[in-house]
Amino acid sequence: MRASFPKSCLVLTGLVAAACEQGPTPEPVSSRSQAVELTDVAPELTVSSGNASAAKSGNASVVDPDLTVTDSDGGTLDGARVSIDSGYVQADDTLAFTSQHGITGSFNAANGVFSLAGNASAADYQDALRSVTFQTTGSGSRTISFSLGAGSLYSPATGHYYQ
Repeated sequence: MRASFPKSCLVLTGLVAAACEQGPTPEPVSSRSQAVELTDVAPELTVSSGNASAAKSGNASVVDPDLTVTDSDGGTLDGARVSIDSGYVQADDTLAFTSQHGITGSFNAANGVFSLAGNASAADYQDALRSVTFQTTGSGSRTISFSLGAGSLYSPATGHYYQ
């Protein structure tokens, strides 16, 4: 059923409200209220398939230049984490990135976790995460993980993030 309103009406969709000027002889206006539940859709981070390689020479290599970050409801992100999950050698390994879009970062050498912080869009975090580099003077393979959200807590003991 389609509602019809007089010419001079303001209809706010999503709020389900209408205010109308009826003119000199007001007519009854029916109204209806409906509760609307808004759901925050979590942003999504998708890493590319395959393996990145870094030379032992100590030169930094970009970890994942093709990862994507999307947020279907256009919200603002407040942080991200990048961690060396397995094979981390404190004396040999480092993660870094290029500060941009108001996003800053710091590497915690004690646990191999790089934290990014700052309020920015999903596209801005995608740019920042695509610039993350891994550098090592050691050998062997490493597993590097990404997560979104400043509240992410990483446990090296379990290899899991907790919120």
